[in-house]
Amino acid sequence: RLGGTSVIWGRDILSTENPAAPVAHCSGVRDVHEGAQMAQAIAPSPPAAPTGWMVAAPQDLLLVIATPLLIVPLAALLTGDVGVEKFALYVAAFGALGHHLPGMLRAYGDRDLFERFRVRFIVAPIVLASVCIFFSIRDLGALVVMALLWGVWHGLAQVYGFGRIYEAKLGVRSPFTSRVDFAMCIAWFGAGLFYSPERMGDLLQKLYDCGVPLIAPAALQNFLSAWGLATGIVTFVFLVNLIGTWRRGVPLVLPKLLLMASSFGFWWYAMVGIHNAILGIAIFEIFHDVQYLTIVWVFNRRVVEKGGRVGAFTRYLFRRSPAMIALYVGLVLAYGLLALINENSGDAGSFHHILAGIIVASGFLHFYYDGFIWKVRDRSTRSGLDVATSAADRIAESTTRARGWQSHVAGWAVFAVPVALLATSQTVDPPGAKIAGYLNIAEAVPDDDRTRLKLASSLRHRERFDEAKTHLDHAIRVRPHNPIAYKALGGLHMQRAEWAEAVAAFDEALAQAPHDTDARMQRGSALLSSGDADGALAEFSRILNDAPYSLEALTRLGNAEHARGNPSRARKAYEHVLRSDANQGGAHFGLAILFESEGRLEEAVVHFRTAARLDRRFKSGRNEAARIEASMGD
Repeated sequence: RLGGTSVIWGRDILSTENPAAPVAHCSGVRDVHEGAQMAQAIAPSPPAAPTGWMVAAPQDLLLVIATPLLIVPLAALLTGDVGVEKFALYVAAFGALGHHLPGMLRAYGDRDLFERFRVRFIVAPIVLASVCIFFSIRDLGALVVMALLWGVWHGLAQVYGFGRIYEAKLGVRSPFTSRVDFAMCIAWFGAGLFYSPERMGDLLQKLYDCGVPLIAPAALQNFLSAWGLATGIVTFVFLVNLIGTWRRGVPLVLPKLLLMASSFGFWWYAMVGIHNAILGIAIFEIFHDVQYLTIVWVFNRRVVEKGGRVGAFTRYLFRRSPAMIALYVGLVLAYGLLALINENSGDAGSFHHILAGIIVASGFLHFYYDGFIWKVRDRSTRSGLDVATSAADRIAESTTRARGWQSHVAGWAVFAVPVALLATSQTVDPPGAKIAGYLNIAEAVPDDDRTRLKLASSLRHRERFDEAKTHLDHAIRVRPHNPIAYKALGGLHMQRAEWAEAVAAFDEALAQAPHDTDARMQRGSALLSSGDADGALAEFSRILNDAPYSLEALTRLGNAEHARGNPSRARKAYEHVLRSDANQGGAHFGLAILFESEGRLEEAVVHFRTAARLDRRFKSGRNEAARIEASMGD
């Protein structure tokens, strides 16, 4: 309002039909210029030129595109501290499961979206949770196969969707380019899955566990060759199209190109470049989750700022505030705690099966919802992403909304039919079926060392030691620095009473993983069996120095003390273990041997039978008890 009179006066003067009027009706040209400048200051500003970034270049590079540059060193640091298995467990909980929550916040917090898809958002959770709990109780593996395949599809679809967003930000629209980009995502994500020996072996094993007939190794090799050729062709078409559109004056969508390069490269590194499949999956999951958390935050914050129809909690949470960002991340982590609770709930019982089913259902709901709530052609999605709407967008949106329930049913059939077929084909394995499957995978995917280890373990249980050693040696040649393979080799030598070879194998395992308590425990047992009670005592003592509450190490220390001729020290160790946990079968077995050597036969019988009842490793306790009872005339 300040200077309003001058502005209006200047506007009126400038609008006169007489070009000389400004000079004739004012005391100076300077006043007219001041009035024009003020009028321009209050006039609406032209829209800013699109930058092509979702937020801004630094944020997009950090949280969407170049994130792997931070993930790799972080993963190396954390896995060194907690180990690969725990690292992967935390990622699976707080990342893989936790990042399902933001999508649900949008699905149930956006009132327009919920009203549009009300039936889906109410029926889908009930149906999926019921099916997943049923499959968990019956231990059917069909959903595991579908989760793996749909998870890969979901990952590539996210990369494709981000690419579409970056194109829309710059107003670049080409149906052919979109189709080529989608083909690139399918080709490269498929290549990472199929050319990873561990992942391919894992997929085949899950299929065989569901009763799928064994696939001929030659057929699999032909499939891999065809996929590689198709990937090469698609990549060539992509590059030709890219150069052609650039020459025609279409601007290069640099953020999209950087995203595709980083995503394909990091996927290949995580799947093929890293031998440890668990670690590879975990680090790519972090990449995927950070991208997803970013887009949900940006989208919902803009919807709230524009006054969109959202729930009270969504309006409260998605505000420009560091505290709200911390709360947002905290809610994601809290949701992920369900996975840790399930991990610690044991492998049996109704609670475990119900919780496991709910967690699997959460994953499928995440995949399902993301398939239709984030489409760039949708008006609400474009609004939340600050993307302009074109005539082509309006046509595409109307076409999508016109599709009837038949299209939706057809989409669900792609999921339901394979699940039903796999569940129907899964039966009790006939004798040797497991080994037949492992042998097939070993021939089809010779560099899959994990399958070799499983095959060797199955052969060991059938006392086919020579065959087991052949596959263990092959696994070590494929991955020479794998401590798990050397531990398996040491266990094989122990079964064959080859104590020196067992100790050497455990030494190699400890050279690769110096803090592997299990390898050190087994090394101590091999030394004890070979007659080196002093060496065994040193190993068990070292374990107890690092882990003073290890009841297993204390039990075996008692065994070593007994072998060294110190029965009182051995008894003290066993009794300390049983005071801490009366269900330790090893301590009962040790006490039984000790009592028998002291002539306390009735007590020995009780502890032998107790050990056999508590721990299948000591099932021979029944025979020992019967032997003593027979010697007593019973």
